[in-house]
Amino acid sequence: MGNLYDVVFCVQVPKRMVVIGGGVIGLELGSVWSRLGSQVTVIEFAKDICPPMDAQMRKTFERALKKQKFKFQMEKKVVGAVKTATGVKLTVEPSAGVSLS
Repeated sequence: MGNLYDVVFCVQVPKRMVVIGGGVIGLELGSVWSRLGSQVTVIEFAKDICPPMDAQMRKTFERALKKQKFKFQMEKKVVGAVKTATGVKLTVEPSAGVSLS
């Protein structure tokens, strides 16, 4: 899927999908796909999702997503992506030791 049109008019729900980054928009779209039947994994560079959000709200939101069977890979970064015959293969590494500034 390349753009919003592809997402909105997708004919087939993917079995699995990855949301790169734990921001509100990506998590909300992941939630939609999860409810349609996709297994959603979130890869987030930081130790928490939605960094600007209040800490208690963040934890409550994360718990709600886990109830939807979201999987989280925190403090990770995507360093590569290769298109395959069946989808995309991501290369993921720990984000430890890397400064955001």
